[in-house]
Amino acid sequence: MVELFILFALWASLKFWIKLHAVSYAIRPLHAPSDVPVFALGILLPILFYHEEQATLDVGVTLLVFCCGPLLVLFAMAGGVAKLMERIAVSAFAFLYVVLPLSLAVYLRETASPATLLFLVVVATVSTDTGAFVIGSKFGRRKLAPAASPSKTWEGALGGIVCALVMVLLVGMAMAAVGLVKQGLEGASFFLIPGWGMGKVLAATLLFSIFGQFGDLAESMFKRQAGVKDSGNGLMGHGGVLDRIDSHLFNLPLAAALKLIF
Repeated sequence: MVELFILFALWASLKFWIKLHAVSYAIRPLHAPSDVPVFALGILLPILFYHEEQATLDVGVTLLVFCCGPLLVLFAMAGGVAKLMERIAVSAFAFLYVVLPLSLAVYLRETASPATLLFLVVVATVSTDTGAFVIGSKFGRRKLAPAASPSKTWEGALGGIVCALVMVLLVGMAMAAVGLVKQGLEGASFFLIPGWGMGKVLAATLLFSIFGQFGDLAESMFKRQAGVKDSGNGLMGHGGVLDRIDSHLFNLPLAAALKLIF
């Protein structure tokens, strides 16, 4: 299920990203040859991350990362000399900003427990977005970044952080109460994430809440420069897919780094 959602999100996000830059900068026609490797990597990377064998994952990802640069350049060259560097830059950034972070969601998934680091990212990010909107709408006074997003406030940002911390605490206690999260081996205790204590989970939640809001601001700046309000209209009342996952694009790489470290 996670894999299907990721592939759909990749397709919708890349489609908007490439269209946005092609139209706003007039650097190339839509569906230019330089788009091909980006879409291909968007399919291949999640498949590689799906592999449980570490050796296959290491070799596959390494080859893709090493080859993606030459591939992007070769396909961009098919579009001619005009604005060659701009076309390469847009395609490369689409890979770094959309393809790689979303592919990491497959790497973060686990099958042994319903509570995973990916689950924590989703709960913390959605709770932050909801809390920031509600608190900001009712009590927001001081603008957070008026040039990027006039509606965001410092009160909303802090409210989002508090909401995320409270929600993660409630979800963790609820899952423990119904037995979805059990004690670790030999009685070792953890909270929500296997092997993690409550302090580590809340610290990660705080980081996801802060980084996610930077991701939201980043996409607001992209849209403001391009002169569009939403990334699409595929989700009625919620804009496009990229509008819903912009915070996750910052948090998924952070979560992958935390998984490697801890």
